Amino acid sequence: MEYLETETLDDRHRLALRYFDMPVEWLDVDGLGVYVTGPRDSKHLHRGDATAALEHIEYYAPDSDSALVAMAKHLSRAGYAHRVINTRGYSQGEWLTGIAYLDATATGTPWEYAHGTLDAYLDEWTAWLWGDTYLLDIEQRVTYTAPGYDDIEQWHTVYEEDTSRVIASRRHYGAGYTLRDIAAHYGLDVSAYAPRESETV
Repeated sequence: MEYLETETLDDRHRLALRYFDMPVEWLDVDGLGVYVTGPRDSKHLHRGDATAALEHIEYYAPDSDSALVAMAKHLSRAGYAHRVINTRGYSQGEWLTGIAYLDATATGTPWEYAHGTLDAYLDEWTAWLWGDTYLLDIEQRVTYTAPGYDDIEQWHTVYEEDTSRVIASRRHYGAGYTLRDIAAHYGLDVSAYAPRESETV
């Protein structure tokens, strides 16, 4: 198991951060739609109940930019919150354009919060797209002893309620935050453990 970073909590516990291959099904949200206009091999990422209408608009539009403008107008008239997507990965050939939309009624989101809710969903979706998904765990040091042999120490995930978080975001890890900061942001309570200095593995 390859860790990105660890941070000591007490003599027997630590926070551990590693990459996590999150299934795209975890991002399924009623009322959330994503329509991709490019590149062409990303069309399988289409989702949402407005797909057919947006495909029709794209088919008759003279170019991609005109299509996105027409799509935004259609979604606004239909009562969706929407954002144009223009995101890049970590190499020159990794890019994606399109439009994301949210049916606030389907999610029970008041309209004044619809765009903020869509931004949060879109942050997770683009993180998944470019592999910025992580698992933050509380781990415990376990020592194995046997007569005639050296002690063996290993770290094991604490499999109890509320001891881990899946993180899908391009904004938090690597931006000067400690693992305690990230844990606090995502509601992972580590207050039961004495603070220690962080260490990088």
